Amino acid sequence: GCTRGMPTTKAGATDVAQRLPALSPLPAHILSNVPGTWAFDTMSRRVRTAILGRLYEENPELSDAQVAKLQALETELADAGSTALTHVPDDGGPEVEQWRGIMAKHVDAGTSWLDAPWVDAEFYLYRRILACVEYFSTGLDPFQRQKDDGLRAAE
Repeated sequence: GCTRGMPTTKAGATDVAQRLPALSPLPAHILSNVPGTWAFDTMSRRVRTAILGRLYEENPELSDAQVAKLQALETELADAGSTALTHVPDDGGPEVEQWRGIMAKHVDAGTSWLDAPWVDAEFYLYRRILACVEYFSTGLDPFQRQKDDGLRAAE
C-alpha cells in the first residue's frame, strides 16, 4: 500500500525525524523600503501602474463604487512609504478573521506598505483588490481577462 517504507507509528516517525538534518533558520524578510531593489519598485510603482492600472481597462463593468475603492487603494499605494496598513474590511469573505490575525502585528504597529515584509504586503494587496471589487458578493474576478488571455496564449 501507500505506507511501504514509511513509518506507521509515532515511534517510527520520531526515528525518521531524528535522522533528518537540522533545518537552517529562515532568512530575513524581504522588505520593500530599500530604493533600487526589486521589492521597492514592485510596491512603490509596479502595483499601481502594472496591476491596478490594468484593472480599469480590463473590467469596464466596474461600478462607480468599485472604481472609487480601487482609486482609494491606489492613493494609499502612491504614498506607500508612509501609509499604514489597515485590516481587510469585513466584506463577506470567508477568511477575514484569518487576515486580521495575519495583519494584526502590522496594523497594531502602524507599519507602512513598504516596511511590512514584501510577501505579506503583496498577498494583502491582492486581498484588498478583491475587497474593492466586492468579489465575495459580486463574484467579479478582476483578473479573469488576464487568466483567459494566458490560457489562449498557451494553446
